Amino acid sequence: MQLYVAPYSMNRIDLLTENFQSVRRYTNMVIDGIRPDDWFRVPDVCPTHIAWQIGHITIGNYGLALAIPRGDRPDDVELVPVSFREKFARDSTPDPNPSAYPPVELIMATFDRVHDQILAELPTFTDELLDDSVPIEHPMFSTKFGSLLWSIQHGYTHAGQISLLYRLNGGAPRF
Repeated sequence: MQLYVAPYSMNRIDLLTENFQSVRRYTNMVIDGIRPDDWFRVPDVCPTHIAWQIGHITIGNYGLALAIPRGDRPDDVELVPVSFREKFARDSTPDPNPSAYPPVELIMATFDRVHDQILAELPTFTDELLDDSVPIEHPMFSTKFGSLLWSIQHGYTHAGQISLLYRLNGGAPRF
């Protein structure tokens, strides 16, 4: 895989779109071939599992790339059910019991749905919206553009954690 470097003349929406696609390709490469029953394995030295990481990326993407830039919408509960948000939110505690979570297929379907929604809505975000300050205090950004950038960086951080979890659970190096 080659790291994406945007041409200087690229506008911010195109830059964000390319980078959301890039982090998705990378994350998919990291999880490709990991058996669903390995998604809930918690190594002795680590308090999390792959299922929680993917669910957490999903919630992060929803909040940082959709809810903060354009606000929560009533139909967002169909995009990401409240119970899903509670299981994977920042302050949630990963549970090694698979029955505490939706099945891997539903986690992946929600992951895909949120990503597709981001790509569908990004072209509607104006330069004025991107420059708006955010309605929360966050140590990593102060504008909606910054929130979108942090969503991408957050995704890469957790994809790296997934790769480490895979190795800690006995998997061979992937890259």
